[in-house]
Amino acid sequence: MTLSQLSQDTGARKARRIRLAAWPLATAWLAAGVAGVCSPDLWGGSSALADGAFPTSQSVLLPSDRPKEIVLAANFGLIFSENDGGSWSYACEDPSATLNASSYLLGPAPANRIYALSSGLGAAVSSDGACTWALGGGALVNQLVNDVFPDPSNADRVFAVAIPAGVANPVTAIFHSEDGGLTYAVSGFATPAGASITGIEVAATEPDRVFATLDGSSDGSQPELARSIDGGKTFELHALGPALGAVRVRLVAIDPTDASVIFLRLFSAPGVTPVSEALAMSRDGGDTWTTPLMLEGGSLVGFVRLPTGTLVALATTPSGAVLVRSKDAGVSFATSPLSFAPKGLAARAGVLFAAADEFPAGETNPVRFSLASSVDEGETWQARLKFSQISGVRACVKAACQSNCAYLSGLTLFPQASCSTSAGSGSGGGAKTGSGGGCSYALGQSRLGWISSVCGAVAVFLGVGATLGRRRRRRRSRLGGGQVHSRD
Repeated sequence: MTLSQLSQDTGARKARRIRLAAWPLATAWLAAGVAGVCSPDLWGGSSALADGAFPTSQSVLLPSDRPKEIVLAANFGLIFSENDGGSWSYACEDPSATLNASSYLLGPAPANRIYALSSGLGAAVSSDGACTWALGGGALVNQLVNDVFPDPSNADRVFAVAIPAGVANPVTAIFHSEDGGLTYAVSGFATPAGASITGIEVAATEPDRVFATLDGSSDGSQPELARSIDGGKTFELHALGPALGAVRVRLVAIDPTDASVIFLRLFSAPGVTPVSEALAMSRDGGDTWTTPLMLEGGSLVGFVRLPTGTLVALATTPSGAVLVRSKDAGVSFATSPLSFAPKGLAARAGVLFAAADEFPAGETNPVRFSLASSVDEGETWQARLKFSQISGVRACVKAACQSNCAYLSGLTLFPQASCSTSAGSGSGGGAKTGSGGGCSYALGQSRLGWISSVCGAVAVFLGVGATLGRRRRRRRSRLGGGQVHSRD
């Protein structure tokens, strides 16, 4: 099926709304940048950024044995609530382990270890709620990790996919850990020449069944599925091209109740236009496949299976964000527009949680939040968190995160008072710190003579801009605490 096209604003009205909506945040962003440029912390100390981008959420982590705990992963760290969203605290990135982390995953209870993938650093693990982090060692040292997957039925077993750093013609390999991600060994799987492993997962109901996807060639003409029935010791390869065509493949999920049901994310091959994605499904362990969902020019953002059997996915399309839902076990999907910009999807006890971009570039959606939940399979959504509601720094990393907190509060992301408040019950001896102290990184020691004059000129500009921004904001209505409906 092809996702339906959504209505759009007229060009003039849309452009005006973008300018008015973007000005307050852009002014704050520039003000914080000037504050950093004009401060001695930048030229003689350190500064911290939200990975050099606008702050945004990434995914949601939901411990199964802690029904009131919610963890939102963002591009500046992890945000915790231990009272079902009543209050929120955050832990910044650890510069030695999770800086610029692109993905966070949660291991099974009761350990509830948090795993993070960080470009150039590797696979990090925290056993104490982001208070401290350790990088995976053993055979994973000096490897560029592109996927990690904790076994959902064994808290100590973790799989990773990586390639050696600094090696000509590197070969992707599968690694496994039996101590919760502290040390890894190489599996016995021999990656075919020219192939790249793109993902790995373990079946929750049959932990001896492990699946991995491969791009068998650079042009996407040879997608493959590697299957193991001995816990990842050995794999057999199954060609996907005859059923799915010349596509690139990624694992989406293994059904948590049936190890024979596999979901794949398909990407159009390089050079094919429009660039599109699709959801493929197998009900027999990968022998045969169907493609019940097509996203022309779109992209999957999140996917879950609810206890009722309903399949829910969030996606972006050229016409806007959508929710797609199947109530017939994936035979067909119905589509409805979303009024927020989705970033990730998770579920616990039948409740959906969606991470969202609170400040989407070029968007005019009136709905602004970083986290929402739905108790009716995505029919309606309740806003749960805006970044401005972060009321403190996680107690165990308060000292380490002060530089980062000062920067983010300078962006008016949350109140400055949050930086002096300890919150949450994070345990442990505190996060490891870098030379700049805590969650920050050094930006250099040069001092430029013209800095002060530039700062003065920009400060005048910002003063005028702030006044205009306040006047404009008074004319705009604010988002209330009501529900957000997906329009069918």
